[in-house]
Amino acid sequence: MNWKYEAPHGLALSDEGIELLKNYEGEVRGVYNDSSGYATFGIGSLIRKRNSILLAVLKSHKDLAKSHLKTYKPTGAPYVDMTASQDGEVEHVVKDLANKASGDERKQIEEEWRLLCMDWDSDYMDGRFNSDVEAKSAVVRKKLGQTKVTQDQFDTLVSMSYNVAPEAGFWVVLKKFVESDRKQLESKSGTLAQVEACAAAFMVKILAYAHATVAGDAIVGWKVVGDEITKESMRVAPYKSYNRVLSIRRQQEGARILGPRFSDCNPVCTSIRIARASYFIAGENNATKAFDQARKKLDLARAAATAKAAR
Repeated sequence: MNWKYEAPHGLALSDEGIELLKNYEGEVRGVYNDSSGYATFGIGSLIRKRNSILLAVLKSHKDLAKSHLKTYKPTGAPYVDMTASQDGEVEHVVKDLANKASGDERKQIEEEWRLLCMDWDSDYMDGRFNSDVEAKSAVVRKKLGQTKVTQDQFDTLVSMSYNVAPEAGFWVVLKKFVESDRKQLESKSGTLAQVEACAAAFMVKILAYAHATVAGDAIVGWKVVGDEITKESMRVAPYKSYNRVLSIRRQQEGARILGPRFSDCNPVCTSIRIARASYFIAGENNATKAFDQARKKLDLARAAATAKAAR
């Protein structure tokens, strides 16, 4: 992992970051509905925040479905394969459908068809996908402002922003962590306690995005007050239901942002290291219990360290 802090205005998504994004979003050469039921193409390129129209149409045409409706094996999700654009019968059905539709529904049909007709490498990867990535990268650079981050952190923040839109509180905690960690690493002027508190606050914040399941659900976690951590009730945009795959993604993203000094960077990262000990950070609505347990262990660890230093 690249752990050198740099100004965000000079950073762009790296080749490793692109592979990370492909791994998380999947590389589907066709039109499909994502985990939220939104019409999507390729590597998570959003078409509309509603179901794919062409996918529904092909499902209703059994003969066409046999030839052009495929399944993305990692998720089991059906999708309209790009080969459909080469079938005259499919083209006729789509044109007839577009002529009968109006407004945004017609625009969606036309956009889905246009994407299916693209050349994957030149039109999509170098065109639409590249534009989507740069748009998200620009958002991340703007949110970071003058806060220096590492290439791995930047790549992961683009990956997360590509999938969700973190609210203001997320960026506040993130910047507090990276700034205190950079100072601790480079000049030793920042205290380890500050870095630990920010790291704990951040990990709970990022896990909240994967575990909120009820509209307006309040997730209890950490916030940083000086060198201390205190409880904070935060509201996050909920998902329709608990999604294990999405939860693992959030945990891994959190691990990559925290870096090797704090994270168990295993395929499934569920813990962070504070004061040389590992504490399990629970998700869902167990965050209150997780806070109490981790705070108790943190207090004991600090008390032990203070007693040892006084000997």
